[in-house]
Amino acid sequence: MKTSIPWGRWAFLFLLCLIIGWEAILAGYKLSEFPYQAVDFFQHDFLARFLQQGGSFTDPSWPIRIGSTLGLRLPPSLERTAPLLLYQPIVLPLFRVLALFPMHVAYAIWLAISLMLIGWTGWRIARTLGVSPAPVLFALGMWPAMWHVLLLGNIDVLTWALMNAGWIALLRGRPRWGGFWIGWATALKGFPIFATVPWLRNSGRPLVEGLAIGIFTSILWGTLWVGPTGEGFLLRHLTNYQMALEMFMPANNSLLAWLWAFAGPPIQDEKGVQFHGLLYPAFVLSPRPLSILGAAFLLSLAGAWARQQRGQPSLVEGGLWLSLGLLIWPISWINYHIYLFAPITALALYGNRLRPMTRWMLRITIIPLTIALSYGAITAISAPYMTVSLLLGSTRLLLLGLFFRAARELQQRNRLGGEQ
Repeated sequence: MKTSIPWGRWAFLFLLCLIIGWEAILAGYKLSEFPYQAVDFFQHDFLARFLQQGGSFTDPSWPIRIGSTLGLRLPPSLERTAPLLLYQPIVLPLFRVLALFPMHVAYAIWLAISLMLIGWTGWRIARTLGVSPAPVLFALGMWPAMWHVLLLGNIDVLTWALMNAGWIALLRGRPRWGGFWIGWATALKGFPIFATVPWLRNSGRPLVEGLAIGIFTSILWGTLWVGPTGEGFLLRHLTNYQMALEMFMPANNSLLAWLWAFAGPPIQDEKGVQFHGLLYPAFVLSPRPLSILGAAFLLSLAGAWARQQRGQPSLVEGGLWLSLGLLIWPISWINYHIYLFAPITALALYGNRLRPMTRWMLRITIIPLTIALSYGAITAISAPYMTVSLLLGSTRLLLLGLFFRAARELQQRNRLGGEQ
């Protein structure tokens, strides 16, 4: 007897294939401009080449100076922000090695390293979840969000691999190692620290020790390459860095950007295009203090729920806290979708144990998470409204609700199974 696939699932698969096909066309176009779309890679590469020529890490004009020497130029927005990136010292040693090669070769090596990290991490995720690596690696290879990170030459692949190494260690009962790897990921991006919260209830002290050692050693590693003056330079300009990031607000996916997209004051992006909130000028908010209050409220609710939990932590519960971190962290880009790959994979595997509404929430969320390379065009054509911030900020809220529902349902099923 044949079983038919419900029309809703057919519609979902058709839309997903359509999106992946369109994103593949855009990826091919960006790849044709190789390597100049890899702006995230070149901001690290330029610094390494500048230092090799005798430049100073604390010279904020290095993007322009090395660019004129090489006959290339970073986008003006990155010329302002690249000298102030807090994680530059940690990755600098690797890029100083890569800078020994011609730029095209250096990027090809970085791309090969990234692909190996993706394959290795995907294989370990599959083994930890007890499934064949082939479908997990296939999903990673088909996911436009990962293509986007690769084309940018972004260090998020490295941070993602470190965070997942920590998760795998935690799931295998090795909290110090789990905390150590997530500590390094936290030093790079900050928000991965939320991934550890569920394990605090049964591995609190060793996990915190591992986190502290990981963060301390990563900062010490960076200081060895730029010195205390370099670290002091970054700390002194932290406020300047935050102000410079305002031009990227129309592409931000955080609670701050979501509130700004509703009723924030006018702001100019890196191309000089003006954006403002949907309700401006009839109604104007102060997004920053309101986002802090909103973050505190969400954290208090999540903390109250977490204190009631007694079962073994899981990737689904980790996904709940990480999606909360991605929402309330002031900087939250499209690239950060990749960090939720393991929890979403776990949800897909547990799909038959979830209620129909939760399964539908998962399908609905996959659509905006799959779109990656199109968001630049959406941002541009929707000016002066911050459509991307509205859409993806709402997606992050939906993810929060999805993981919360799924964690509760899986815990209830585990409790019932234990009582029988």
